[in-house]
Amino acid sequence: MSVGHDPVHPPLTLATVLVHHGLPDSAPEMVEAHRNHRGLWRIKFNYDETEPLSMDTTQASLLAGHLRHIGEAALADEIEGAIRQAERYRTM
Repeated sequence: MSVGHDPVHPPLTLATVLVHHGLPDSAPEMVEAHRNHRGLWRIKFNYDETEPLSMDTTQASLLAGHLRHIGEAALADEIEGAIRQAERYRTM
């Protein structure tokens, strides 16, 4: 076993973090605030080849934190921007 290699806890990747949060294993094409049929503001993840998926802002905030932890700042910024937008719309 090489130094720094931990087979029990493999390094986190973008794919593993996304899947852990219930998303496909690749980055979304677009992230946006979205109001669902019940009038609740959520964060929608749009993909080219699959239907969009959404999550509440708390879950999306956790995802953004995990993405920052693995160095995916651009995607984390996009998610946090959508969260701010959803929160702003919710107060209108």
